[in-house]
Amino acid sequence: MSAIAPSPAAGASENDSCVQFSGLSQPVAQDVAGNELSSTNASQLVIIFSTFSNPCNFDQQVVIVTEARSQDGATVLFERVPVIAGAFNSSEIGLLWSPENAGTYELRSFALFNSDESQVLTDVQTRELLVVDYDLVDV
Repeated sequence: MSAIAPSPAAGASENDSCVQFSGLSQPVAQDVAGNELSSTNASQLVIIFSTFSNPCNFDQQVVIVTEARSQDGATVLFERVPVIAGAFNSSEIGLLWSPENAGTYELRSFALFNSDESQVLTDVQTRELLVVDYDLVDV
C-alpha cells in the first residue's frame, strides 16, 4: 500500500504546497513507567505510541489508525484517532491496551485523510509484541 499526496486543509491557500504527509513511525509499546516493550504479560496495561509528522506548510486533519492483530489474524484492537497535524510539526499519540491472551501480536498504525474517507495516507507501519502468561516474563 503506498502513500498518496494530501490536499490542503480547509482554509489553506491555493498556493500552499506539500510533498506529502510523510511521517508515521512504527508503533511502539511501552509500560506505564515509559519502558519500551518487546514482550509483556497478558492483562498488563500497555501504551501503544505512534509519532506522526507533517512536512507541509499547512495544518492537516488526519486520522491515525492503531490496530493489534493476534497471531491468527484476528483484530483485537482497532482505534481511529482524529488529529490535526500542525504545519512542519511532529506529535505523538498513545492508546491504552491490555492484551487478554498470550501470543504474538502485530501492532499496526497508518493514517487516513480524515474520518469520512478511507483513503490511506501513509504506508502501514508494523511491529511485533510478544504477550506471555504472567509467570513467564522476568521482572
